Amino acid sequence: MNIATLLFRRSLYPILILQFSFLYFLASTDLFSAEETTYTLALKKYPSKSIHGIKFDGATVIDGKIIPLRNAGQLHWWGFNLYAAALYISEDARTISDILGDTPKKLTIHYFRTIKKEQIIEAADKILRKNPDYNMSKIKKELGLMNSWYQTVNKGDRYSLIYEPGKGTSLVFNNVKKGTIPGVAFAKAYFGIWLSSHCGDIQLRNQLITKIK
Repeated sequence: MNIATLLFRRSLYPILILQFSFLYFLASTDLFSAEETTYTLALKKYPSKSIHGIKFDGATVIDGKIIPLRNAGQLHWWGFNLYAAALYISEDARTISDILGDTPKKLTIHYFRTIKKEQIIEAADKILRKNPDYNMSKIKKELGLMNSWYQTVNKGDRYSLIYEPGKGTSLVFNNVKKGTIPGVAFAKAYFGIWLSSHCGDIQLRNQLITKIK
């Protein structure tokens, strides 16, 4: 090997090191994560929707799958707008049984005013107790855990319930995951607060499940 060749090869080492370092940086960040790429594609394919001036993305990503926004609506109480809600669920879900079953879904709630933690928990418990399809005693432990994650909300805050088959129901507050409760039985009961025939508000339910049998 002559001197010129040796010097040329040595001059390449810093360049190669920089290239490998840059590639490692990309691989160790979320810059090109599969989920982010999928989410970007989802937003391009599905248009967003606004309710009372509040924008909801046209789709979300659950367990790597694009889940489109199905419908959105508002909850009114004594003339006050309490919150707007958006339901994300697979286009294959065509019945209430499908929606409350073992299928990926997300319910996002955007609050228009302050609601205390105790009020959120009391309202949910009251609706669940009135639903004859579920035995409260069988989900008492799970419900207590879910309630422990709630906190008082203010205007602009968001809660999301996300169900992933095989994993369970997650509670997310302003994009921060609070925890996950396993089991499709709990998911069916809890999503039923908004979507079952024994829901808390029939008008909101009808907005969320429009065109669903």
